[in-house]
Amino acid sequence: AVLCFIINALTYLVSAIAYALLERLFRAELPATSGAYWPQIKAACRFVSHQPGMLSILVFSMIGSASYRLVITILPIYVSRDLGGDNNLFTLMNVAFIAGGAAGGICVWRLLKTFGQWTAVVTFAGIAFFSLLLGLLDQTGLLMIALFGMGFVTIALLSAMNSLINTTSPQAMLGRIVSLQSIMAAMSKAISASGAGFLAELTTSHHIFLIFGLLVGAGLAILALASWTQARPVLTHAPINA
Repeated sequence: AVLCFIINALTYLVSAIAYALLERLFRAELPATSGAYWPQIKAACRFVSHQPGMLSILVFSMIGSASYRLVITILPIYVSRDLGGDNNLFTLMNVAFIAGGAAGGICVWRLLKTFGQWTAVVTFAGIAFFSLLLGLLDQTGLLMIALFGMGFVTIALLSAMNSLINTTSPQAMLGRIVSLQSIMAAMSKAISASGAGFLAELTTSHHIFLIFGLLVGAGLAILALASWTQARPVLTHAPINA
């Protein structure tokens, strides 16, 4: 157990160092804005509604936030009640999820270079896939691999969306859009946590992961259909040069 906690602490340390280095290298200076807070948010909403692809970026970011909060909320119940595990198993699975997230944050630039804006779709599909696996599997080793993958695609999606916001938003609107993104992420986390907690009283964690995976998969299908009917990709900004 002590070794597990040490590994857990080290993963936090590595991810914090990596984030600090990335922030130092790619930090975008937010322009100073004047005026009341809510008018600025309304201006951001108007910009998002008229800018092709920006709403999709914010929706993808919300799904990533919901995915992260869902796993954090459900994992203790998932291990203790549904798998019959102890604290050691919970620690190992928590480490697997965190390690996957750290790997996703480190590898996001490679993903952007390889897939460009399709990184959003790839990681979005990954969340649906690994969520379904968590709902279907019951073997500890396979579940840890699925949790690692879930952490990887979740943090990769969040990091990629933050990158797209910083690289495609006009400098004058960047601060407002970041504020709007923060509000939407907070709402997404609150809904995800409360919904997961409510469903945990009614059904098993396996069913919750299955429901979430099916919802994300349905959302991906709707986005793909909308993209096909409009004859344009879901995200229509300039390509990412990583």
